[in-house]
Amino acid sequence: MKTMTTGIALVASLALVGCNSSDSGSGGGGGSSSVSLKSPTFIITESNRDSVDSVAYSYAGNVDATDQLDDTTSRALSLGEDQISRALQPREIAARFNESETEACFDSGSVTYSASGSGINENTGEMQSSGSMKVSMDFNQCKSTYSFDDGLISISMSWSGYDGYNSFDTLSLNITFNDYTSKSYYGDGSLDTSESIHGYMDMSLANDETSASLGLSISSSEIDNKVINIETTSPIKQRGSDYPYTGTIVVTGGDNTTVTYTVVSNGVEVSLNGGQAELITWSDMSYYY
Repeated sequence: MKTMTTGIALVASLALVGCNSSDSGSGGGGGSSSVSLKSPTFIITESNRDSVDSVAYSYAGNVDATDQLDDTTSRALSLGEDQISRALQPREIAARFNESETEACFDSGSVTYSASGSGINENTGEMQSSGSMKVSMDFNQCKSTYSFDDGLISISMSWSGYDGYNSFDTLSLNITFNDYTSKSYYGDGSLDTSESIHGYMDMSLANDETSASLGLSISSSEIDNKVINIETTSPIKQRGSDYPYTGTIVVTGGDNTTVTYTVVSNGVEVSLNGGQAELITWSDMSYYY
């Protein structure tokens, strides 16, 4: 039961992107479903489900589309470089609008930033009531003592009715990863974790409804550096602060092995490799998130 409910949390957390929204919210997303995913190689079984659920939840469960930009990006990307974290602050983004800049990383390699858009005050970093922006970070073997980043991350965001805190009337957020790899190291230089991600996350808010879709190919040391794909076959949708009312997430492994999470009225039905679905109720899940 714990294996099932750990995985179910990713559906609930992904769906709860609008829990801090104002009384207006959306459908949609950034339209990145054309991103081609990789061929999965990690064969999913009952005995390794904990690892699969952990990897899936770490990506699908950590993006909150109603947070301000700096918090949203830090949750989604979990980047280790201080200079990169600073570059993702709203004031830094506004200062870089319509510019491209390459910076050297601490040990070796580089990262190139580019940004465009409107609606963020360049002097204060405050987001205005409406606006839009695009930010890209292209890492070229970016190495520091404790981290390594390589690949491209692009973020697009548009909003209206922002109240100055964390509520919006409408919000659309897209994050695209193009062969992005991240590694972390212990103090002695030995490898701690390694993960690669390719694909997209789309989230939107309007008319008191949130919608979330994703398609990600994930490779992680948790799953022997093999690949699984995490996809919404139908968007996860939620009205106001209620529980999600529709949506399906499928995690696909090698040899066509799958775990399917389907939102139903009283919880989520889970099926491993097309087997008998097990219902996990919302109340059963409340302990886990």
